[in-house]
Amino acid sequence: MCSVMAAGNEVRACTVIAFSIFITWQLSGAEYVTPSSDEYDFDIRKFLNSSEKIWTLNTTSEKPQFCKSDLKRNITEQEIFFTRKSNGREELLHGEFLYNRAFNEYSEMNVGQTGKLLDREEIVFHGYNNTCAVFQTTLLANDIIFFSFNQREIVFELRVKNSSVHNPDQECLEQFFGYFAKGKKTQGLYFNWCQTSRMS
Repeated sequence: MCSVMAAGNEVRACTVIAFSIFITWQLSGAEYVTPSSDEYDFDIRKFLNSSEKIWTLNTTSEKPQFCKSDLKRNITEQEIFFTRKSNGREELLHGEFLYNRAFNEYSEMNVGQTGKLLDREEIVFHGYNNTCAVFQTTLLANDIIFFSFNQREIVFELRVKNSSVHNPDQECLEQFFGYFAKGKKTQGLYFNWCQTSRMS
């Protein structure tokens, strides 16, 4: 059930099921340390509320890109303003956080230029140490595309905070390559020279 590519809500449902299994296993006497509840925190605000640059290491997008990073400018409980750099270009973006009542969390946001929040970004996996995450971006999720049959391009990205960019969390790597991006072409966007290049 959980091995099939799923939407963000289904992914979290699978996580909750797995968590329940782990608890049952421990109560039965099996030698397994149950993860803390923080490990299953999908609050997108917690990950984005950082003074560090957040680099996109890998993506399933076929669009040519390099040195893609996000840097927070201002954040509140409801919204965030941040600078996104890619391919030597910089733009100020606005994100409005969306509350998911089913899971009692803010796991996604509408993103774009102020007044034109066309895309939707959702955190579908969050590293235990809050240094990395897998994002699902639905392009033009909030735009009307005629004759599209409501189909939108979905992109998965592995994003890592600057302090861990050279040593990303192993589980984030496994989740991205072994699950979300499995069977898809990926491209690496981060290179060592991104740290000092004027293009980043």
